[in-house]
Amino acid sequence: MKKNKKNAKNKFRGKIVLITGASSGIGLAFAEQLAHRGAGLLLVADDDEVCAVAERLRVDARVRV
Repeated sequence: MKKNKKNAKNKFRGKIVLITGASSGIGLAFAEQLAHRGAGLLLVADDDEVCAVAERLRVDARVRV
């Protein structure tokens, strides 16, 4: 079981994911989950909050945003 869990965690490592509506709601939840699974993120939203989200995820999850 542990092997599958580890593979799931690294499944997105090296991939870049485009997420719309990334500053709140479902888009934010997806961004957080994918960042912690190693995905690089391209975040899009219609407000300035997305910049703060990007910086937080870059630091917390140590991924490219």
